[in-house]
Amino acid sequence: MDNYIDYNQVTESSIAKERGLTRVRMRKLREKAKQDIHWYKAPDIGTRKGPVCWTDEGLEWLDGELGTPEGGKGLPGAPEEVFGRVVQKPMNQKLLVCEIRGRGEKVLVRNQKNFKIGMLVPVKQVDGNIYIATKHPNHAGKFL
Repeated sequence: MDNYIDYNQVTESSIAKERGLTRVRMRKLREKAKQDIHWYKAPDIGTRKGPVCWTDEGLEWLDGELGTPEGGKGLPGAPEEVFGRVVQKPMNQKLLVCEIRGRGEKVLVRNQKNFKIGMLVPVKQVDGNIYIATKHPNHAGKFL
């Protein structure tokens, strides 16, 4: 595989984006998988680093590891976007407390400066009970 460049290769970042997995989770799955059988580092002409690519056998192994049925149907997609209402602005500038589905959940943001209490914020659930704001206001309390 060292001298072979496959232009139809499936990169790890594209798998993570398609299935809604974090890069950290993909790295942990890669540690369980076998190198050169399930995945390989694609050669890059300009640098010594190249993208991590998965083989067909590796994709089947990944489906089994994630608990997806045969044929690739039922793959988890990207996390759904829901709206949360800002309830509290803690001292941590990168955190908000929003009411999502009737529960107070912590939401990670770039900066809470322009968020106002009572404002609706689009969020995505990343892992477990971690949410991330998908859109940030440009002005106090307003999305443009």
